[in-house]
Amino acid sequence: MRIDMLKNNIKVTLIETRNAETEFSLVRFKGDEQKAKTVYKGIDALTGDDIADIIYYVLLFPIVYA
Repeated sequence: MRIDMLKNNIKVTLIETRNAETEFSLVRFKGDEQKAKTVYKGIDALTGDDIADIIYYVLLFPIVYA
């Protein structure tokens, strides 16, 4: 998609958030906090603030190709 849109000066960015620790695990395991915590055990998961920082950076420092 990025290559297709380049000719129209449209920037395409993909931010993958699959390893972000959110309250979804708690919902997924119907409130079982112990099970929810095991989802991210041994993983340095992203936080909501990390994702916000990434989006901010992408918007603040766009890459311009000539």
